[in-house]
Amino acid sequence: MDEIFAKVQQIQTYYNQLITLEMDEETQEDASEIKLAADNLLNQLNLVKSLKPEEYPKSIVHDLRSPVGGISGFAEIMLDADPLTDEQVTIVESIHAIAVELRDMVTSHFRQEH
Repeated sequence: MDEIFAKVQQIQTYYNQLITLEMDEETQEDASEIKLAADNLLNQLNLVKSLKPEEYPKSIVHDLRSPVGGISGFAEIMLDADPLTDEQVTIVESIHAIAVELRDMVTSHFRQEH
C-alpha cells in the first residue's frame, strides 16, 4: 500500500509544479480536477489503510479506480485539448503515466488482498 501512496504523492508533486506555470482558465480548471481526484483517492486510501484485507468493502477496487480514472482522464483532456507549453506537456504526461501505473497497482493489490 505504501507504493500506492507514493504514486499519489508523485501526482501531487507534479500538480504543484504545474500550477506554478501560467495557464489559461480552461487548463486551470482541468488541472483542478486532477487535484480533486488525487485528493479523493488519498482520502479513500486513508480510509482503507486501517482495515484488514477481509474488512475491505466489496467495491474497493472500483472505489479506488474511479478517482484514478479521473486523474488519467483529465490528463488526457489536457494533452488533447488544452494549449500547453512543452514543460506543461511533460508534467501532464508524467501525471498520466503515474495514473496508469496506479490503476494497475490498485487492481493488483486489492484483488489479491480481497
